[in-house]
Amino acid sequence: MRLSLSSTRIENTQPIFNETRCVHDRLAGASCQACAVVCPTGALSLGEDALELDVSACNGCMLCAAACPQEAIDSQQQPVESVALREGNTAYFACAHSGVGKVHCSLPCVHALSWRDLLRLYGAGVRGLVVTAGDCGRCDPQTLRLDQTVLHVNEMLSSRRMREIEVRYLESGQFNTVIRDASAATPVSPRRRAFLRRMVDPGHDRGEADTPATVAALLGESDSKGAVFPAAPLIDAERCDGCDACTRVCPTGALALVEEQVLHYRADASRCTGCHLCVDVCEPKAISLWPWTTSPQQSIALNSQRCSACGVDYHAPTSRSDGLCTVCLATYHHRKLFQVDPV
Repeated sequence: MRLSLSSTRIENTQPIFNETRCVHDRLAGASCQACAVVCPTGALSLGEDALELDVSACNGCMLCAAACPQEAIDSQQQPVESVALREGNTAYFACAHSGVGKVHCSLPCVHALSWRDLLRLYGAGVRGLVVTAGDCGRCDPQTLRLDQTVLHVNEMLSSRRMREIEVRYLESGQFNTVIRDASAATPVSPRRRAFLRRMVDPGHDRGEADTPATVAALLGESDSKGAVFPAAPLIDAERCDGCDACTRVCPTGALALVEEQVLHYRADASRCTGCHLCVDVCEPKAISLWPWTTSPQQSIALNSQRCSACGVDYHAPTSRSDGLCTVCLATYHHRKLFQVDPV
């Protein structure tokens, strides 16, 4: 997937795209349109062979970055951990259109704080947010709202018996009064976003892994059966044909073929970004993706067999008893085969 621009002028708050992270670069038939769906001005659109950005229509709100499951979009701003004005375990953020003036903690849009941003702040010790928003009618962020994002993140935290994040909204005048006496914390930089800023400079050296952050990376592994995740893949063993396409296309290893004691598919929701590539690539429609839920499944046991039609070795869920490899099951050409006995 290439990026097509209607202009070469890039503003500081306009998106930068990491093409290699975009799901459309990984799979031509990917269904993801998350960035285009949330764009309030229609600046982003998905063509047949390119993601198109109309720079003149872009208002720089960066909602597209918050919506992207693969963190393939960024701006030239500092990471959210560095932008925040800190006082103890409280972080302050102001919408750039809130009327508070030019302050260090300004964001293009406070609703563009993603669940990953909130978890990064949480990892940096933040337990409360004080926010002032602008006139949201200007960009109408209907599909992404900070309140909803905080609600989801708090579901994740409470399901792990962790303290929730508290949010307080202030009018711009109150906000200015509060931050006047707040001391800015020393910028913290745990794990910075692994964004590739290469749309303008393809040779830019990130020095970071080219993979999006996952819950496992931000919150650690969780043994709690009731832990909530942003997305959880579910494999229907009755439909699965054992082709391994989902494990090959998954960018984070959330779906993997594991050879431990028993050969099986492992579904690890803590590594899932919700990119839908597994759903898109699965021909028998055996995979579904559950948003903001507990992990419904851990593994699907597989049997190694020899195809009764063509003789090739293959593996499939133990619940299948047809004895056919993926190709024979899909084409049914084995029904046309017959053996000629010698005269």
